[in-house]
This record gives sequence, structure tokens and C-alpha cells, in this order.
Amino acid sequence: MIEATRTGPGVVEAAGLTVKHRTPTLALCRALLAAGHDDGPLVLRDTAGRALMTIRSIAEAAEMSVMENANAGPRFAKFVPFTGIDGGEA
Repeated sequence: MIEATRTGPGVVEAAGLTVKHRTPTLALCRALLAAGHDDGPLVLRDTAGRALMTIRSIAEAAEMSVMENANAGPRFAKFVPFTGIDGGEA
């Protein structure tokens, strides 16, 4: 199990990684896998140590994204990397 901390709006830290993103927990899961961490649960805590959410599988969360739709509201969807000018994730 990996413990992460939400340190600010859109910012999470875990295992020596800091991620700032519009969907930080999902982006952190992708970063953890890219850094070679094994799949398993992730517990996200606030700076006071209170649990905010538990992700049962880092690998499953890494494959997800949030799609926003004006009619239906936000929904989880399969993650598709943005390949911009530098080929990296947006």
C-alpha cells in the first residue's frame, strides 16, 4: 500500500513524487507505475492525515480519466494520453 498526501489544489505527493494535475490522483497513479512501483492500493490523505479516498488498484486507476459532459456531468473514461508537441501528457 502506498500513502499519498493532498498538499494543495490539484497537487498530490507519494513515494518521492509530486504531481500537479487537474485529476491529480489518477495522474499520480500513472506516475507511480512509470516510476516502477507495483500495483496495489493507494490511500490519499489530507495534510492532517485524514483519509480522503482509497484506490484499490493503482494500475486500474492509471487507466482512467475524467471526461466532462455539459449534459451528463463528469464521468470516468479510459485514459488516452495527449500527444502534444513534446509527445507528453497534458
